[in-house]
Amino acid sequence: MSYPFYSYTPVVIASLIRDGILDHRRVFRDDARLCIERLNPPLRVLGKENIPQRGPCVLTMNHYTRAGFHIWWGAMAISSLIYPPVHWVIAGEWTAPGKWYEPIKGAVSRFAANRISRVYGFTTMPPMPPRPRDVEARAASALAALKYLKQTKGPIIGFAAEGGDQVEEKLMLPASGVGRFSLLLAAQGLRFAPVGVY
Repeated sequence: MSYPFYSYTPVVIASLIRDGILDHRRVFRDDARLCIERLNPPLRVLGKENIPQRGPCVLTMNHYTRAGFHIWWGAMAISSLIYPPVHWVIAGEWTAPGKWYEPIKGAVSRFAANRISRVYGFTTMPPMPPRPRDVEARAASALAALKYLKQTKGPIIGFAAEGGDQVEEKLMLPASGVGRFSLLLAAQGLRFAPVGVY
């Protein structure tokens, strides 16, 4: 089986590193389009007429990953197709339960997620499944997302409801707390639009 080739635009990588250091803002949609244009074969979109081009709405996608394909490519593909910027709720840390390198992976990914969220204006959320020690941080993330909604005209929020890599490449039930977060968003008048990535 031949998989598509995914590569990042060098100028985007260099600019992202620079702006991460200088704490400058970037537009994720613009960077996503530059990377998506490099796909070979090109991005294929089914049901493009159903993609909302204005908010308020919530885009929920499956957390699809496999060797050579990371979840952020799904987010880039979606953002590249929509004119208003998508405010992504991203994992604030990557975990590796039971692995000797989990503390290192956690520290490095927390730093990277914080920088990326600052540069692109995203909201970070503690990792799934929920950990008891993250209760306050998770509540703070939900409040940050709600604050963004209140400050933005026609907001579009995006997140992967499953909240983690699915080893068997099958849809899974969302982790505990995702339903409550979704209800909070729905209470603000946002409609939901599911997006399947594969």
